[in-house]
Amino acid sequence: MEAVATELASSSNKQLVREVCQDYALWAPELSGPPSPGAVLNGGHNHSLQLIESPEQQWVVRIATTELRDLRQREAEATAQRFAANAGIGPKLLLSDPQRGITVMEYIDGAKDHQSSAVELAMLFSEIHALPAQGERLFSPETLRQHRVIASADSELARLLERGESRIKNAMDCIEEASSLPPVFCHNDLLRANRISSKGRLYALDWEYAAPGDPLFDLAVCASELDNQSAEELLFQYLRRLPSTEEERRFKAQSLLYACIEACWLSAHKGNTRESAASRQRIAKLLSAESSS
Repeated sequence: MEAVATELASSSNKQLVREVCQDYALWAPELSGPPSPGAVLNGGHNHSLQLIESPEQQWVVRIATTELRDLRQREAEATAQRFAANAGIGPKLLLSDPQRGITVMEYIDGAKDHQSSAVELAMLFSEIHALPAQGERLFSPETLRQHRVIASADSELARLLERGESRIKNAMDCIEEASSLPPVFCHNDLLRANRISSKGRLYALDWEYAAPGDPLFDLAVCASELDNQSAEELLFQYLRRLPSTEEERRFKAQSLLYACIEACWLSAHKGNTRESAASRQRIAKLLSAESSS
């Protein structure tokens, strides 16, 4: 049954890609004829990606899964990407069809980002946070509460979170205390997989979780893939000064909350995988560090 469902989904995507190619006049009227479907790219849990190409150019078709987001959220994502493209930090959006969950964007020929310095990452964050704030605010304590519900059947994760309940509550209280700070527009998912380096420039991909929020949560997401020293350097370069005691405390709190959110998301969507195990180890490490400080 699972194999059949995968095949049907693939067939449906192929049809959508063919329709996008045939409708090229809507998004690339300069072409003399329809482009052709190209290679299937690595997508995410919520979408699939495929190249379409003409002899001179390539584009990416992004197809959302039906479970992804509602129409309003898809429209907000398209708006965020347009702002990012205008700022030169995201791929140009040529077509957005929220009803069908389809977008067509420019293809940026580059490599997934694994080597950017703290200075380069901080610069990208500063550019993102300067974009116009629009959409519903992301508030990490509320996001964690929602994600704990969807992962409630995972008894192992539930026990881990229960053991750290007091420190998790302290982190939530810290963020609650800072909730009056003005939000900025954040990407909220700027992991390595969502950054691409091309011609000496960093670009941010996948704007589906972009929303106003705490810039230190945005940094904490990225820092989850860094060692402690690199995470501290990222915060320093972003602020362009030593962080205050309150900022250090808030950054640590956001780092713990993000680790918990990520673990809940992975549990609900990917089950007991190597990624899930690694995310739980991050929680345990953060709780241990908090306990010893």
